[in-house]
Amino acid sequence: MEAENKKIILAAYLVAAALTHFVVLVVFQSLAVSFGPIGRLWANEALQHIVPLGSAAAMFLFLMFQPKVGPFSNEVVTETKKVVWPSQKDTYSMTIVCCVMLVISGLVLGAFDFVSSNLVKMFINL
Repeated sequence: MEAENKKIILAAYLVAAALTHFVVLVVFQSLAVSFGPIGRLWANEALQHIVPLGSAAAMFLFLMFQPKVGPFSNEVVTETKKVVWPSQKDTYSMTIVCCVMLVISGLVLGAFDFVSSNLVKMFINL
């Protein structure tokens, strides 16, 4: 495994651990609000920190020491480096095209909505 790949993979594992921390924190906060027994457990400040941090640490350690994850991650980084990304000019022009098409679609859908609502009002008033 290349040293540069190792840095990228380690950063990805840290991001995965941070996301795990966030998701577990939000899930337990939601459960604490919804269910009384979980709310009483969650009122313990130690659990509020230990559970999300423990799950984040478990995720990081799982990713670091699972034998199949390392080679897969290395292949992902290697293949991502092979991708030919569009130039800044191409990206800018494609973004402009998407924005213009979005505005046109909005206008067309707005016109359809206006016409159909007026037709419905006309039929109701008959």
